Amino acid sequence: RDRKMISIDESNVNNVISESTDDVIFIDLNNCEKYDFCSDVLYLVEPSIIKLNGLMANNKNIFNELRGKKVIVNNCMLTQSDIRALSSEAGIEFFYILAPFNDRGKFEFLSELFERLNIK
Repeated sequence: RDRKMISIDESNVNNVISESTDDVIFIDLNNCEKYDFCSDVLYLVEPSIIKLNGLMANNKNIFNELRGKKVIVNNCMLTQSDIRALSSEAGIEFFYILAPFNDRGKFEFLSELFERLNIK
């Protein structure tokens, strides 16, 4: 319920960015065809079998395409050894592992992620 959070379609993204005085803007790029206006893109992957099977069904080469990109494992309850196994199987190194959290609470735990992204 943040008043600064807005909903726009792809055609209005450049207008919002150019009019903003904020240093950082987070944009959900779901179904967005072009995202050259972004200086950094984070790819969220949910590690459940259902989500991974759905991801692979949509694009069998997805992990090849994600290689070298900032992939965040979202809603992750896997152990460190499970994460290593998934990373090895997918052939990619994960940028960050994000445990499930209450999105209505405070976000102090994200400070480590922001630090890795060089956001102060």
